[in-house]
Amino acid sequence: MVVYGRRDFFGSVPYNSKTKSCKYFWENADFQTLTQEKAYQLWLNDGCPNGKDIKHWFNAKKEILNNNNV
Repeated sequence: MVVYGRRDFFGSVPYNSKTKSCKYFWENADFQTLTQEKAYQLWLNDGCPNGKDIKHWFNAKKEILNNNNV
């Protein structure tokens, strides 16, 4: 008998309570916070320019993902 539904997608619980993250979801609270902090650092290092927020946001995400080898 084949049982359909989300319950047989995961072999175990995907959420890790120690790290408070789930490897199946990229946009979790920890990643969001890291991105905000990194984007702010990049903005400060760039001289606090107006209108470059998207550039700093994506560069921050790129650096975090490259450093974590995800």
